[in-house]
Amino acid sequence: MKSRNSISNFVIGFICLYLMVPFIATIFFIRTGFLFPTLLTSVAATGFIMSSFAVYCFVEARKYFRLGVLAGIFGVIILFFVTYGFQLSAADYVYFKIRENRFNEFVAEIKKYEKIKSLQDRKNYGGSLNDKRYTYKEKDINMEGENPQYAYKDLLRKLNIDEKTHEDFCNRLLDLGCIEFQTFEDGAVCFTINGMLNHCEVITYTQTGEPHVIYGAARSWKKIQDNWYAWNN
Repeated sequence: MKSRNSISNFVIGFICLYLMVPFIATIFFIRTGFLFPTLLTSVAATGFIMSSFAVYCFVEARKYFRLGVLAGIFGVIILFFVTYGFQLSAADYVYFKIRENRFNEFVAEIKKYEKIKSLQDRKNYGGSLNDKRYTYKEKDINMEGENPQYAYKDLLRKLNIDEKTHEDFCNRLLDLGCIEFQTFEDGAVCFTINGMLNHCEVITYTQTGEPHVIYGAARSWKKIQDNWYAWNN
């Protein structure tokens, strides 16, 4: 009997551990661009919870214990969905705090250099600089139409932007885990963390506190701290 009870307690410990995984994955990883791995981790944790509970039912003969554990599992699952909005707010805060110094330093450099107003870069492919497209590949150069795609170095010369500074900005953006930034006349800077179709997650620096939106309308606008805000659409 003691042996079965020990196994039951051990399995309950595993169930409690697995129940924490979706909360941890959401708060620490959902803003890092690993959305699908985060979701898969939560799904895998759910599978482990189900299999662990099956083992628990096998070793635990007391019915009311089994019902109690099952009720606890469903309670935590409901709590996860009820508190999901709070978890996303926590995820924004954690994401920013881990990178706070780098964000502040980058904003200072953007304001100091002044010439780069917006930047998006895809390594080895191309991107956009001050709302003009560029490519690293000669075969992709297309100067026709209203939205031409320049050769990388030709665009730098056209905009009088230093190549090393541009590379530094691209590396800083990558280091922050962001895909682009956009500046505004009042000094605000929006950093897009990730985006898919018409949805994006953005961290914004602004001294006015007024919403600054890149795509469409902001569905939420939340203060993280001081002059930093998080929003999505």
